Amino acid sequence: MVYRDEHLRDWLPVLKDTPIGAFGIFYLAVDDFDTYVERIRPLGTVQKDVMEHHGDKLFYFTDPDGYVIGVNQKRTR
Repeated sequence: MVYRDEHLRDWLPVLKDTPIGAFGIFYLAVDDFDTYVERIRPLGTVQKDVMEHHGDKLFYFTDPDGYVIGVNQKRTR
């Protein structure tokens, strides 16, 4: 997903001082959100803990290389 920089700087404060004009985030849609989050939590730095947004549970972390990754429950349609 691609964001305007001012929107994402507000959404994820860790990016507040990053000198970039636009941001992108990788999102992982997982089958079992709660289990995945508990397994990944110790491997990165939590940037935004589990929250609900527009009916979806979201979790954001930074991996060891500094990439911000969002996790959400996979939807079935």
